Amino acid sequence: MKKIILTLCFALCSIALFGQFNVGIKAGLNLSSLKVGGSNSLISYEVGPGFDAGVFLRIGKKLYVQPEVLYSLKTTTPDFEDIQDEIIENDEDKQKFQTLDIPILVGYKIYDGDDIKFRGFLGPRFGFALRNSLGANIDGVWADVKSGTFDFAGQVGVGVDLWRFTVDLMYDYTFTNGYRATIDEVEMKTHFSTFKFCVGFKILK
Repeated sequence: MKKIILTLCFALCSIALFGQFNVGIKAGLNLSSLKVGGSNSLISYEVGPGFDAGVFLRIGKKLYVQPEVLYSLKTTTPDFEDIQDEIIENDEDKQKFQTLDIPILVGYKIYDGDDIKFRGFLGPRFGFALRNSLGANIDGVWADVKSGTFDFAGQVGVGVDLWRFTVDLMYDYTFTNGYRATIDEVEMKTHFSTFKFCVGFKILK
């Protein structure tokens, strides 16, 4: 394992020294919803707005690797369909998920012009929970709700570079649970589905 890590570090350093190397900042908006498995007849979720902000490192020319470190806020609101007699919906039902995200994206410049570049990219994303708020009704009705502390996701998207600016449109899907609970002896699992629009600026080019 140590040899593999050292080899990867050496490879990244070599690319950084002899290849194209960009450092930048980025921020953007996201629209998220929770996909429910199990007892999905009880609860559906409305799409909620959030945002992402952080830094990125791009290594390479036509083919590149782009690790990022981002603060991410995702929100969604549950719609309690079949249990209205038990629950009164209120403004405190909005659920907020705050994570430190580390995507590692591999991209390819489909068109590499002097003034404008078009890219496609994909890769994994690793998320570490900072603070999760599941909402008053979720916490109050189901005491055994467990919120995830780590999530693993996949991202795919397209981007445009214009001078030092970057614009990305991407789709992010988490393969691990946002939270899980047992409702009427049926285990409920949730997965985020998120669209993101981000604008970046290359500080070092």
